[in-house]
Amino acid sequence: MFIENALKIKNDSWRYVIGCFIIFIATQIGSIPFVFAIFDKASSKLSSKLDPAKMMTILENSNLTLFYVLLPYVAGMIGILIVIKFIHEQSFKGLTTTRKKVDFYKVLHSFIIAIS
Repeated sequence: MFIENALKIKNDSWRYVIGCFIIFIATQIGSIPFVFAIFDKASSKLSSKLDPAKMMTILENSNLTLFYVLLPYVAGMIGILIVIKFIHEQSFKGLTTTRKKVDFYKVLHSFIIAIS
């Protein structure tokens, strides 16, 4: 049933190429604020000598650093939603399930199993 629904959407190969490009661009745009925050905090002399470990501690606030690190994933998810909706002309529910409603009990059960 799920595979039959895959044939009902627009799934030409060029749509996947453009979709990957859009999602890649979205994640790169999502990483720009972190780069600006690092260069704003560091001086121009210090920024050329930063290693990845120093970049993660230069903001001195771990919650803010976590926010900046997760921002590309949020932008990528927005990119996925845009690609699904406008390029493949499919709903997000149609991507995840073939049922009329999403079974949130199964989603909750999978999260509980993943945590333990």
